[in-house]
Amino acid sequence: MANTGYRIIFEGKIKEGESLSRVKVRMASLFKKDISVIERIFKESPTVIQQGKEKEAALKYKEALERTGAICKIEAETPPSTAVLGIPGIPEGEESPLTPQTVPCRTPQKVHTGTGDTPVEEPGQEFQKESKLAIQHIERAAWKSLGGGLALTVFILFIPFLSYIFHYLLTLVHEFGHAIAGWFYGYPSIPAFDFVYGGGITSHQDRKIIIVIVVYLLFASLFYLYRKNPFTLVFLLIIVVLYTVFAFTTGHQVIILFMGHGFELLFAIVFLYRAFSGSSIIVPIERPLYAFLGFFIVFIDIRFAHRLMTSAAYRADYGAAKGGGHWMDFSRIAHEFLNVELISVAAFFFVLCVLTPITAFVIFRYNAYLASFFKRLLVTE
Repeated sequence: MANTGYRIIFEGKIKEGESLSRVKVRMASLFKKDISVIERIFKESPTVIQQGKEKEAALKYKEALERTGAICKIEAETPPSTAVLGIPGIPEGEESPLTPQTVPCRTPQKVHTGTGDTPVEEPGQEFQKESKLAIQHIERAAWKSLGGGLALTVFILFIPFLSYIFHYLLTLVHEFGHAIAGWFYGYPSIPAFDFVYGGGITSHQDRKIIIVIVVYLLFASLFYLYRKNPFTLVFLLIIVVLYTVFAFTTGHQVIILFMGHGFELLFAIVFLYRAFSGSSIIVPIERPLYAFLGFFIVFIDIRFAHRLMTSAAYRADYGAAKGGGHWMDFSRIAHEFLNVELISVAAFFFVLCVLTPITAFVIFRYNAYLASFFKRLLVTE
């Protein structure tokens, strides 16, 4: 009697607590296929992933696939299938877990019987022709989270007390942006609330050249760590050149001043990305809350930039803040360093605000490409 073979079947289900979009991306990465291929597998499930395998090998395939968050099962084939869909480059019969080279396939209608029939191309073979990295699409849960977050943002913006509270939380982010940029360029910096004029303030001490030296030593350690990766070395060289250009010109002062508002937009990108992707979500309510935080930051900053661009009275009030003398960030950038009108700086910031949700979406959509880039960047050998 012939030995029983086993096949691995995916039924379109995922583990509880997993994000459907993340599972699809992991599967696309595992199979090295476009996300549309994976979505077709979900729609057309149940799908035979592999067949004609010994039990131990089938269990390894199942374990590898389930690490993506998908749920699959194995079942016996009696008699064993003669159409064994093995992994390219691996000798038949060798027990090996599922690898990124594995090609998923639909349950075959016709197979080669070994009796002289002309082999029939199986539906799954078309997958071998697709080799693009996965491109993510916004799933229904993401749309709901984004809609809920947007609605909550609009509601809070019309409630002055609530808007005031969340604006003060945004002040912390703003001042930390100044402080981090200050330390990076050698200025010991401490963020704090401003109890005299309101808002926040970051105290910068005189520049300590030892801090700049430490930054260069960190760069040197990275050059040593990635000395065998030419791609990363070129990337690091570009960063060091840019750092040097700004560190020893007034450019670093502009960066320190700008990174208050700039840090706000970076946080908004992170929050909106998590709303788009559902990444690292533990409790479902987190996702709309991330959307709210991202939209709240973007809307507050757009309103701020728009007022600076369109209202002379608002620009006057802005310049008179902190005791007057144009101590505000954008006033100093415009008048002390760039010698331009405040409207120009405000317009530039307005464009960045509009681009913030777009940037978050692009990062989400092309996450697989970015992951591939950083994987290449972080290889030390």
